Amino acid sequence: MKKISLISVYNNQQLLDEMVASAKKQKNVEVELITIDNRNKRFSSASQALNYGTDKATGDVLVYLHQDIEFMSDDVLEFIYDYAVENKTTVFGSAGVND
Repeated sequence: MKKISLISVYNNQQLLDEMVASAKKQKNVEVELITIDNRNKRFSSASQALNYGTDKATGDVLVYLHQDIEFMSDDVLEFIYDYAVENKTTVFGSAGVND
C-alpha cells in the first residue's frame, strides 16, 4: 500500500480538524497524520517543529502542510504520492486559495 505522511504544525484546532477530515477521505493511499500542537509555543520556529514531525514519520512520501489545507478531491494524495515516487530528485510545493 502507498503510504504518505502528512506533517502539520497547528495552533488552531478547528482548522486542523477540517484538514484531517478531508485527509481521511483519501482513497488508494494509507495516510499517516502527524500533527504538532504548537499552541503553547513549544517550538521556537516552524523548522524545529517540522523536523520534530519528520523524525516521527514512517511514510514513503512526506508532505508538509498548513493546518488550513483542504483536499478537494479524494484522490489528490494518491496523485502526489505517485508524482513524488516517479520524480525522486524533485522537491515540489503548491499553494492555493478558495474561490
